[in-house]
Amino acid sequence: MTWVKYRQLSQRGRVGPNGVYSKNTDWVTNKKYNHTSGPKVSSAFAGWIKSLGKIDYLRFDGEGDGSFAEMVVKQIDGLDRSSVFCSEFSSELRRQLTGRGIAPTENILVDALIPPVPGGTMVVVANQFLDALPFNVFRRKNKGKVVEELIYSNNDKGGEYSFRAMNYAELNQDADFNASQEDGSFAYSPAKIIYIKNMLSRPGRTILAIIDYQEKKTALDYIQDVDKIPYSPTTSLWLISIAKKMSAKVVYSDFISVWPFARIAGEANEPIGWQTITIIESNVAEDENEYYCKA
Repeated sequence: MTWVKYRQLSQRGRVGPNGVYSKNTDWVTNKKYNHTSGPKVSSAFAGWIKSLGKIDYLRFDGEGDGSFAEMVVKQIDGLDRSSVFCSEFSSELRRQLTGRGIAPTENILVDALIPPVPGGTMVVVANQFLDALPFNVFRRKNKGKVVEELIYSNNDKGGEYSFRAMNYAELNQDADFNASQEDGSFAYSPAKIIYIKNMLSRPGRTILAIIDYQEKKTALDYIQDVDKIPYSPTTSLWLISIAKKMSAKVVYSDFISVWPFARIAGEANEPIGWQTITIIESNVAEDENEYYCKA
């Protein structure tokens, strides 16, 4: 997860040996990156989960320091903590998450691509998680040709960038090819595809709630500030298309500011006007499907 081809400058100095995130996590714990982890949105999620009836498992992916999951779990009476799972890449954030006691230590996962527990009903919450998965940037050229953008600096201090096109043999046909109309660029993340397929192919009833940005970004947008952590928005149209392909049902898809449960809980944290929530439900017979990713 070092993204060696893309945004090298922004990752340099942040990722240590073996791809472990080595910098401080203040930007996560102070919620500068995530405006949907406050008490009002957590109350909305708690109310929504309680409305679903009996659930067997509850999972939070890319959970950060666990403050969001803790607020949700505390508002669900009678929830068995042993049925709660969380995933987080940062070892420091996993330590903080474990200390909250919302899930057993063995249920704190290092990688969200670990397939979910099969059987029964599982609710999965991916709160601004998909946009943080590793990705590269590609650009559509004339006659349908697709090239990869490689961004590099001409000196160690950065500041000078160039683009170098590389032919790419084949892209996963389930990728989100919604390219920018300005320059034809789009983010490509195999990890994002695997994650969605893992969830929607899980044996049992799975209810997956995804919060993400809807901004349209160009290749230039991705590289303007090397001090920021790069992210790639996940479009609702792509989520809906994947759900349809996997015979899953889209229960809700709209801006989170108009989600009925968020409105009932009160005015959600600002700014949330450009963030959407998409809820997908799948029902898979236990002997019907195999996971797309075993590791």
